[in-house]
Amino acid sequence: MSTLNYEKIAFIDNSNLQRCTIIFNAKYFKKKKNSKYDDLLAHILKTLSNGLLLSQQKNSQTFDVLVYLDGIKATELDFGFAKNFIIIIQQLFPNRLNKCYFHHAPGFFRLFFENLSIFIDKQTQNKVQFVTKPKKLYPST
Repeated sequence: MSTLNYEKIAFIDNSNLQRCTIIFNAKYFKKKKNSKYDDLLAHILKTLSNGLLLSQQKNSQTFDVLVYLDGIKATELDFGFAKNFIIIIQQLFPNRLNKCYFHHAPGFFRLFFENLSIFIDKQTQNKVQFVTKPKKLYPST
């Protein structure tokens, strides 16, 4: 059984002068049957906390999120994990998201996100953008 490489799934880019960007690389996430993903969730929450601290050093109370979805398959999406993740981060990081960009989202992901949106408050939903031709700001590693 392969293990998830958490540092490749979620990491911080601190090059933005205004606020920190948290980068998620979905291609390194592999759905595990009957898993709760506790270690992955702990890593992501730690990454978000550290990103917020770095943003605060830049006098910002928010961070950006950039999600690379290149090559993701529908079978790798875990609705239960995503739902729980959304609920947890909205409780722990209220009003901390500046923008969330989904890069190269396949059509099925938009439907997946639409189903998840019932768990996302309207203010946060308005901060989400799907980008098909992103500027080369960050390496997709």
